[in-house]
Amino acid sequence: MLLTYLFDGEVLFVRLPDDLAVDTRGTAVSEFEFLLRCYRPRSVLMELPCPAGAAAVSTVLRAERLCRATGASFGTTTSRAAPSLAAEDDTAAAA
Repeated sequence: MLLTYLFDGEVLFVRLPDDLAVDTRGTAVSEFEFLLRCYRPRSVLMELPCPAGAAAVSTVLRAERLCRATGASFGTTTSRAAPSLAAEDDTAAAA
């Protein structure tokens, strides 16, 4: 399985792999559809790598559409802060 997931209460937490590529994107979407059917969550939180590549962004967009179709809310987060944001935080903290 490409996706890492946890189902807690009515929330499905899903993590996309850091090395998700265009040729494995379809498998990730199929796995996500399977998880939606099995768990029927009210909410989904998907964690994507930072920086996110085209395959990850495409997978997130497809997952959001699938959630909308099933009535589940959908949110995203990143696995770590973007380098540019971290540099801005350091600059702001020094000021």
